[in-house]
Amino acid sequence: MLVYSDLLVAIAAAPRVTIHGPWARCIEYALLQGPPPGRPRRSRPQPLWPGGSVLSGARFTPVGSFSTLYLASDFATAQTETGSVFSHAALANTTIATEPVVTFAVDGVLTDVIDFHDPTAQALAGTTTSELTGSWQLATPAPTQELGRAAFDSGVITALKYPSSKRVGGWGLAVFVDRLTLNTVNFIEIVDKTLKLKQRLP
Repeated sequence: MLVYSDLLVAIAAAPRVTIHGPWARCIEYALLQGPPPGRPRRSRPQPLWPGGSVLSGARFTPVGSFSTLYLASDFATAQTETGSVFSHAALANTTIATEPVVTFAVDGVLTDVIDFHDPTAQALAGTTTSELTGSWQLATPAPTQELGRAAFDSGVITALKYPSSKRVGGWGLAVFVDRLTLNTVNFIEIVDKTLKLKQRLP
């Protein structure tokens, strides 16, 4: 991975794409029983709350930095990425003891996305699929977090699309929520006809 200053230059030159949902999101059931941390006690749950990655850090999000919403290409990838299911090509499917989770579809449109499946985007950033999917907890800051910081700080990128680290063929989206207003067509919303989980960003 390039250093931060060079990543800013690479981000500006990287090809951008527009992508459409639906995508998938998997979160703990307990997080849907009330408002997220710091919100008024009687306010509604927010299944699209992006603050968890800020509090704990995530693949493209340094602790205490910018709000990032993580989505996946499909339900199986979302569940595998969050540790709700365990999948390995050499092993039979296994039920594991996890806290209850909710997996739901998220529709939307995102412009100005950098797709890191694209060899051109990887080459510009000086990275590889192996680095993008490696364990980000082993370094502070992780190379992928520096990439996320550069993409956010560029002010022109809405999201990063990247290969899943846990499920072959799956992929994820790191959406910079504060950048959704870059284009009026950008939006993300829960697919829920009951309206019990209704939420739309921005």
